[in-house]
Amino acid sequence: MATPIIPILTSTFSNIQFFIATHSPQIVGSVNSDSVFICDDFNVHKVNMKTKGEDTNSLLKFIFNATERPKPYVELLEKFYTLMEENNEYSEIKKLIEQVRRIEEEDESKSISNLVDEMNLQLEAYKFEREHEKNN
Repeated sequence: MATPIIPILTSTFSNIQFFIATHSPQIVGSVNSDSVFICDDFNVHKVNMKTKGEDTNSLLKFIFNATERPKPYVELLEKFYTLMEENNEYSEIKKLIEQVRRIEEEDESKSISNLVDEMNLQLEAYKFEREHEKNN
């Protein structure tokens, strides 16, 4: 387990004030929220939630305003769910999944995600529900 750098610095140099800029949720999660300020468009303000000990995903979402996936993926996923909510044709939704698959294949390394498989499973469940509704 890595030792957090901020507590080491503050205990070693107890009479020095540090200004540290970071995009690391692990660093933000290692200090009390009263030591965390957000600089956004040249405006500085304190955070309004606990930071120390919080999980990385929560900090990324609520402090850094980051999404779980890069914006192109988020947009495609939103469109995917919208198409299903609007009862679009199976083939249209399948085309969107193929767009995601093509983007993922741009990186030829082994994937740690199963996003396309999950989308295909959801699409099959969607198809089953639509067919079941037609039969009833």
